[in-house]
Amino acid sequence: MRLFALSLAGALTFGALVTSPARAQDAPIEQVVDAPYRLHDTVWVSGQSKPLKGIITKGKEPGPHKLVIRLLNDIVTEVDRQSVTRILERETPETAYRSRSERVASKKDPSLHGRLAEWALRQGLRSEAEHQLELASKAGAGGAGLPFRERAVELYERRLDELDDQAPDRGKVQELILDHAAAGADSPRLLIGRARVQRELGLFESALPLLAKARSLLEARAQQANPNGGG
Repeated sequence: MRLFALSLAGALTFGALVTSPARAQDAPIEQVVDAPYRLHDTVWVSGQSKPLKGIITKGKEPGPHKLVIRLLNDIVTEVDRQSVTRILERETPETAYRSRSERVASKKDPSLHGRLAEWALRQGLRSEAEHQLELASKAGAGGAGLPFRERAVELYERRLDELDDQAPDRGKVQELILDHAAAGADSPRLLIGRARVQRELGLFESALPLLAKARSLLEARAQQANPNGGG
């Protein structure tokens, strides 16, 4: 990579080097809760209407020195650190999750917890996703929390598939499934999850009625969706 000693004014002539000054973290959490996380640093400089965008390689800390940033087109430039008015740092999935989870917590909105859970899952943060689904289940009064309970049970069943029969965490995961199932007696998904745990515990006679009820509920829903029977 070539290193260019560019002046700030010269660097700003490259359109690809700058980005909109919109402040992502100031946007409503409803807009950014499941948005892509930031891959680059953004630096606002006094007297300049547009920020620099890239990767800061040196001089991020305040002081009488130069801040060095590798811009999006791989050109490296530097600015006086004391002229920098604001830095919006790049994120990792983990740092983005922590920031968003703090903002979502103040809203007490189950849908936001659910959206953050799905975002975390796409980033490979499964434990964090499960935690958000737990919060969504608790924040959703009555039936509002049911979809999140069903989703949580789906993730917990995946864990059971991966755990050895004697794994220390297996009992805890089973308890979580049972706890959710107890709050959704009319959910086929939760009934099936509960039946699975009962079967794993050797309670076959308890599992069979749960499966029968789940089947009955599914058949009733199918009938409601197609009252003419499709024939």
